[in-house]
Order: sequence, then structure tokens, then C-alpha cells
Amino acid sequence: MSGVDYKLTGRFLLGVGLALLFSSTQTDAERSVEAEAVEERIAEQVMPSVEDRLRKDLRKLSRSGVSQLLRWEFEVDREQKRRANSSSNPRELVKLADDEDTGVRFFVAANRNTPLGTRLALAADREPAVRSGVAISLAYDPLATVDRRRLSQMIAARLAADENVLVRLSLVTNERLPTESYETLARDSDYVVRQKVAENPAAARAALVKLAQDTVLTVQTAAFLHKNMPPDQLAMAAGDGNPMVRLAISQNLNTPVVSLDSLANDTLPIIREMAARHPNTSLISLHNLATDNDASVVLAVVEHPTANRDILTTLAYSSTEGSIRALAQKRLEPILREEIREDIMERWKTATP
Repeated sequence: MSGVDYKLTGRFLLGVGLALLFSSTQTDAERSVEAEAVEERIAEQVMPSVEDRLRKDLRKLSRSGVSQLLRWEFEVDREQKRRANSSSNPRELVKLADDEDTGVRFFVAANRNTPLGTRLALAADREPAVRSGVAISLAYDPLATVDRRRLSQMIAARLAADENVLVRLSLVTNERLPTESYETLARDSDYVVRQKVAENPAAARAALVKLAQDTVLTVQTAAFLHKNMPPDQLAMAAGDGNPMVRLAISQNLNTPVVSLDSLANDTLPIIREMAARHPNTSLISLHNLATDNDASVVLAVVEHPTANRDILTTLAYSSTEGSIRALAQKRLEPILREEIREDIMERWKTATP
């Protein structure tokens, strides 16, 4: 048998030695203590069945081959990962955080039940995958104690400055970070990280204002599309020379009405169409857009929820597009019925003594 066949991990050999030692030296009192420990692990939702079977199998070490031993080692690793992923017991997670297997440490890092102190240690783990696990599971609670808030901020700051971009990308998708973390990531050297900040629903206003000045257009437009972008920033950029920026602003719900009026007169039909579809566009702008020479813009006006009787009446009979006329007439019918009904009721009231 070659030397490669005997290449077992230190953890496994240690387990073998302990199993052989315990099998020959345990007293009744020790067995009682072990039984209590098993019951405690069951109460902690840790299934001991696999470990018990392995202990029994390990006693047959002298009659087992290396292939069987390697299979047992694989089962141990798999059970460790299952426990690291599903355990809600902080003490067990602290112990598993020292496991030599990267996969086990990753699951501990990604487990939201892992104590913050252990996560702080794992945030400095040598493996980027483990640090990424901390990044995706970190949850900053502004209502927590001062110490817990500071610890969460320390972890987030360490990960935001991580040298590995994959760790930072894992962090930037997290929607429960301290505000300053988004601001730090908004200055990241990698534009993909900055774009992910702009796309994160929890991104802070200060970070978005910074990203609105980004040199990469996709980052800039993503920032102007964000729901947290301040209205004054949208108003200042509504006349930007880049049409992609104006297009993004025309779709943001925070865009001021005066800026929408300006965008409704844009030279590009797609921007005028987006202005016509914006829920806050004024009736004056909708009236003007109803006579636009682009059919997509006029269709957006007909479909607008605040298009009134005058706009719909005009388009129901004057539009050159049959589909637009049909839609305008369809929306106009219930309005006319309601007006006629109100007229009839008013006449009935006046005619009744």
C-alpha cells in the first residue's frame, strides 16, 4: 500500500486515538456522563447518530482498510458542515469556527446565529470564501446595544477594505450594513462594486450623491435610478448632456415636477415617453405630449392614470393611430357615463318637489 493511501488528516487520527482510548478505559460513571452529553446535544438540535456510528466503526480500525477510513472521514466532514449550516447553538458554532475545513468555516460564517466575536475573527480568515460568508450574513441593528453596534461596524469596516474583490462584492449585496459601509464601498476602486452599491436598495443618500458623479456611466445612471436619490440632485442633473442620465432621471419617482416638465420637451422620443409615463407629470405636460409626433409618446399619454376628459376626447377622434383612438375611446366611455348619470340625478333632484 502506498504512502498516499495513508495520508489521513490530523483531526481524523486524533479521533481514532480518542475512540480507542475511551473504548478501553471508560468507567460506568464516565459512560453516564457521556450519555448526559448526548442528551444535551439532542436538546441543542445536534444529531449524534452519525457520530455514534462512527465511534463504533472506529473501534474496528484494525480490521478496516484505508478506503473505508477515508469514507468515514468524508462523512465526518459532511456532518460538520450540516451542523455549521443549521445549528442555532452559539457554543457549538464557536467550536466549529476553528475547524480546519474551509467549507465548515464558511457555513459558520454565513450562519446568522454565530456570535459577533466569532464573526470578527472569521472576517480575518485566510480564505476569501470564509470572509465572504461573514459579509453576506452580517446584520447591523441600529437598535442593538452600543457594544454590538460597534462590533458590527468593525466587522463591516474590515470587510469593506478587504483586498479580495469577491469579499467586497459579497458585502455590497448585503442590505443590512451600517450607513458608513455603503459610503466606503461607493469609493471602491472596482467599478462593479460601486455599481452594486448604486443598485443596493439600502444604499444611503450620501453614497448615491457620490456615485452620481462617478466617471463610469453605468454606475452614474444606476445611482440616478435609485429610490433614495435626493430630489435636488435629480433636478440639478435633469439637463445633463448625456441622454442616458436624463433617461434615468425621467424614471425616478423622486424627480420634481418642474424637472419632468423639462424632460417632456426633450429632443429624444424615449425620454419624452418616460416623462409621459411618470405618475407625477403635470396635466399641462400631458396636454402638450398628446400632440407629440411620436406614437409611443402619445400612447403613454393615453395610458396615463391622470389623463383627463379633454385629453382623451382629443385623442379619441383626432389621433391618426387607430390603436390610440380605440384606447382613448375605451377610457373615455366610463367618464362620459358617469357625467351623464350625474346630470340625470341632478335633474331628478330639481324636478322632485
